[in-house]
Parts: sequence; structure tokens; C-alpha cells
Amino acid sequence: MQVNRFLVIESERNLYTTIQNCIDNHCLNRKEQPQNKEYIVEPIESSLIAFERLKSLFGEINFNPIDHTLVFVDLFLDDCDGLSLIEKLRNDYHGLKIVAFLPESSISTGALENLELRNQAESAGANAVLIAPFNLHEIVASVSRLTEESAAPLATVKPTTVERSRTAV
Repeated sequence: MQVNRFLVIESERNLYTTIQNCIDNHCLNRKEQPQNKEYIVEPIESSLIAFERLKSLFGEINFNPIDHTLVFVDLFLDDCDGLSLIEKLRNDYHGLKIVAFLPESSISTGALENLELRNQAESAGANAVLIAPFNLHEIVASVSRLTEESAAPLATVKPTTVERSRTAV
């Protein structure tokens, strides 16, 4: 059975709730969703807990996860810099798919600063970047693309930047 596991690393539970609802709705609305697929969305409140959880799931570092694991990383965590966390995740767990996000509560910068943050997140190893306010369709598109590409070699998976849209969740 294929397990899609979504770890949401953030200090608040705003995105976790949004992603949980989004994936619930997406999976319920997909008629082609195979019955043998499962998904788990887990909230993780700090980088330390994230590494403990990944170690419990996959064991040693440098292990290429065989299940479909996607990690959402808040760029403004309370306990560490999100960019550094993305770099460490990419180095330690090569097969993880990583979505960086800039939550609405952190946005006080202009478009140029947001572009720079997106570029830094992609350089650090993020496969996609979401910027608040989050759009249901943007989250679904990123999740679908990354879980479908999870069998592809990492080098073939290109980062995707998702801009803000008018239909926010």
C-alpha cells in the first residue's frame, strides 16, 4: 500500500489545518483515487521534533525514503531558520519532497524580498514555494505534482514557485 505522508513543520497550526482540509477535499473529490492509497498529515512544531520524527520513520540519515513523503517547511520557524532546515533536510534525506512556505503572519516584505526568499528556498533545496495567502488549487497542484514525481530521480524534479492568488484559503 502506498502511503503519502505530509509533515507540516510550523510553529503555528494554521497551515497544517489548511493542508489537512485541502488534502481531505482533494482525495474525496478524486474519482480516480485508488483505494489502496493512504495519506497521513502530521503537524510538527519544531525542527528538532522534525528530525526526531524523520529518524523514527527512516532511520539513518542519507536514506532515500521509499514512501511518498512531502515536507512543508515554514521559512520563519520559532526555533530555527527555515532555509537552514531545508538545506539540512535535503542533505540528510535526499528523496524528501520539500515545499517551503512563507506564512501570511510573516509577510511584511515587498515583492523583491519575497522573490529573493523564493530563490533562496529553491537554492536550499525546496521543490516548491508557496506564499500566503494560500490557494486551495495551488496546494493541491504542488502536492499532486510532487507525490506523482516521487518515483523520479531528484535531479529531474524541478522547483516550482507558486505566487499569491486572489482566491485564498
